Amino acid sequence: MEVIGIAGAGISGLTAAIHLAKNGFPVRVYEKGEDVASRFRSEFQGLENWSRDEDVLAFLERIGIAPRFYHKPFNEVDAVNDLGRKCTIRSLSRPGLYIVKRGRESDSLDQYLKSRALELGVEIEFGQPTMSQDIRIIARGPQAARSVAYGMEAEVDHPDRIAVLLDDRIAPKAYAYLIIVDGKMTLASALMEEFHRAKECFASTVKRTQAMYGVSPRNAHPVAGYMDFALRNSYMDGGRMLVGESAGLQDFFLGFGMRYAIVSGYLAAESIVQGLDYDQLIKGEMEKQLKSSLVNRYIFEKLGNRGYRRLIRAWERSDDVVLLMRRWYGWRLYKGLLFPLAGRWLRRKRRVGWQRQRERVTAA
Repeated sequence: MEVIGIAGAGISGLTAAIHLAKNGFPVRVYEKGEDVASRFRSEFQGLENWSRDEDVLAFLERIGIAPRFYHKPFNEVDAVNDLGRKCTIRSLSRPGLYIVKRGRESDSLDQYLKSRALELGVEIEFGQPTMSQDIRIIARGPQAARSVAYGMEAEVDHPDRIAVLLDDRIAPKAYAYLIIVDGKMTLASALMEEFHRAKECFASTVKRTQAMYGVSPRNAHPVAGYMDFALRNSYMDGGRMLVGESAGLQDFFLGFGMRYAIVSGYLAAESIVQGLDYDQLIKGEMEKQLKSSLVNRYIFEKLGNRGYRRLIRAWERSDDVVLLMRRWYGWRLYKGLLFPLAGRWLRRKRRVGWQRQRERVTAA
């Protein structure tokens, strides 16, 4: 049986490798870094649990990836507007998200997927940036910066807390976020535009969160990242399947990409196992969700700080924000009406807007 080659040992690539190996396929993964998650030193990220009916941990169990990595459920999140008003939004039916570790620690999601793949006999060749002839799946991460995040990881003496701050002055067209878990903190500003202001925005975020939560970080080190977004007619490239952020598969609205990476990696492997068309699998499982999140992003872009206040009030009034978000991510008649406008916005943004952002960052 021929070896199935996978370019990239990120979440999507390793998910694909695990599913293939469990079904008896020999798999070789080529990773340009010296270890998995080379983009991350060590930080917390959110694995969202609202975009689908099925709990994300139940989905992992169903596809044969028992969640034996660090994950902490959260049912409450603080939401803060530009005026400093803070409210707590709650999910009653299930956790709104699970905080997971990314990076080098042994209980991180990345290290767990690596160890699981190796247990199943997957070969992983590190320090291999070139594309081998046997590559069937491309999982090499984001190809361009459509959104950036800049922040820090630190130690703090503070109870567990998650907060999201909506204010275009500190996170243009995105949000700043605070994650405190087990005495460790990740604090960052995400930006969908004005990338050259990333450090300035983060400095303002630090002041804002210190005033609100009294956090005093110790042993801090910077973290930074970027994301790519795309909506494609085909998720194939020269006969190879694109998964995760290599395909631009990302939540347009809030930028949560790990679930998309897991699902797309699984579908790529399933297309090989079952002999099915990958594009049809992606479109059947993910297309409406992707289009819906794009419309959500298009609406969010129009809100501004006053609109964010109304958004936060809607979250606050909801008895169960997971159910509310599930409706927002569903496909509705108005989504179909707005989608052509959202699609034109995305094409214009990819062609002009984000290119200008990259030029300004390079010049800064």
